[in-house]
Amino acid sequence: KQNLLYFSECDTNSKNAQIIFEPSISKTNDSSIRIRTYNNEQSSTSVYRRELSNKSSSSSQTISHTLPIESSKLSSNRIKKGILSRPLPTPESMSDDKNIYRLIIQDGVTKDQTEIFLQFRQFYCFIWGNIVKIFRMLEKLMFNYFVPIALINGEKVAELAQFIEIERKPTLEELLSTIINRDEVEKLIKETGRRFRGKNGKERAAIIIQSCWRGFHARYVYKYLKKQRWAAYVIASAWLKYSKLSKIRQKLKSVHHRQLEFFKNSQNELRQKWSHISSHRRTVVHIPSLGLTESIRRTLTNLPLKENYQIGRLCELVDPNIDVIYVSPMPVNDEILQYYNRLVSLRALVEQGSEQLTFSTSNNANERFVIIVPESLHKFPGHNMCLATILKYSPKALKQIKTMIKDRSAYLVTGISHIDDLYISEYLDIPIYGCEPESSYLYSTKSGSKRIFKSSNVPMPFGEYDIYNQKRLLESLAHLILEHLDVQRWIFKIDDHFDGQGIAYCDIAIYLPCYKDMLKEAEKFADKWSNSTVQ
Repeated sequence: KQNLLYFSECDTNSKNAQIIFEPSISKTNDSSIRIRTYNNEQSSTSVYRRELSNKSSSSSQTISHTLPIESSKLSSNRIKKGILSRPLPTPESMSDDKNIYRLIIQDGVTKDQTEIFLQFRQFYCFIWGNIVKIFRMLEKLMFNYFVPIALINGEKVAELAQFIEIERKPTLEELLSTIINRDEVEKLIKETGRRFRGKNGKERAAIIIQSCWRGFHARYVYKYLKKQRWAAYVIASAWLKYSKLSKIRQKLKSVHHRQLEFFKNSQNELRQKWSHISSHRRTVVHIPSLGLTESIRRTLTNLPLKENYQIGRLCELVDPNIDVIYVSPMPVNDEILQYYNRLVSLRALVEQGSEQLTFSTSNNANERFVIIVPESLHKFPGHNMCLATILKYSPKALKQIKTMIKDRSAYLVTGISHIDDLYISEYLDIPIYGCEPESSYLYSTKSGSKRIFKSSNVPMPFGEYDIYNQKRLLESLAHLILEHLDVQRWIFKIDDHFDGQGIAYCDIAIYLPCYKDMLKEAEKFADKWSNSTVQ
């Protein structure tokens, strides 16, 4: 082989054995022929070589040897004494020279036949596989960007080779850190269009253009499909939500319809048996609930206290045939319970005119009432629920009431009717002594009471009701003022408010500028003023 020394050892048993080294005398016509000795396996993926313009032709090599050979002991002694003209360098001899591993990559090809490269290969033979991978990457980088020459720091390459793994490839920054003339190389790499110069530059440019277009098209298709998938998910989730809500609404309607049927049937039965029930022993379940709308309940403060105003229902104990179960919207301690016991016995004390109360005179009233506090009383502090709803979510209290009224005549007395009263009535299997919740909402308003009084021919003060917009309000107020000029203050009430809220008034003599003019006109027309056309 070119530029290499060969020696042969023959017949080591001969006493006259001699070893003679002669350089190869072969010549090559083309100096560009090179053999890569640091990598025997050729790779088409990571090593890039420049094509040779001309085919090389090599002459025959002749090596002459003298065959007489001394014994093996003699030859080994001569090698140790330095008879070999070119001994290979050892790591100890290279450790002091810090610039010895200055390697070269020219036109994307490593100068691997230099003495420094051979020394570098021998010194790092144990990690040579990783070093070869790094040199392949450096060659590819220099070849792609048409870098004419790059000086490589062998020690940094070896240091980098010790840390790379099979799964992880070195980054561009790590590869550039092994280059001595990094500034020049990095400047060429960052130069616009540099990678498309030289041979196969147009092909690489076409590949990049195609990859960019394919990437753009793939991203566009992905975004479109992602948008369609998102739209399908939204539609599907909305439909599932709608279908589930529809089923729940349908189920709630059927439950409500069943409860209404039970309410009507139980009320008819109560109406038919009332004469018998009212004259015999019975149990009355009092739920002093204010079943107002949620918007009104949220404006009220101390709703349980307002519901407990109906504690006077305990006075029904004056009838010895009545047992009372009172559901309290507030906690009851021993002192309050003792107070109520004393209160229900007060009537007997007054009738007897005695300060001493006996069992016979009180009709045992303090044993005929029970106060039950729902266990869910404080579990919904921010919702301002009415007592009927709280009792609905108190299963222990409901079971206790159901046990107490078992096999006894009983009925339920509510406050302002609520839809949850129907559930309690159905659960306890007792009728409600009251009206249907929808009817209660309709006639418990101020306009509803006006309608009831009007249908009953009850005298009422003049006014208007069932006003639901501003135009109707202004027209009604103007008509009332013109008909009743002697009234100087008009009161306004919101239809469904409770506990004195939603009430306002206006003094028209002060705030209506045309009031005095209307009085003058009324005096002018006298009796004709009552005619609407004159007004």
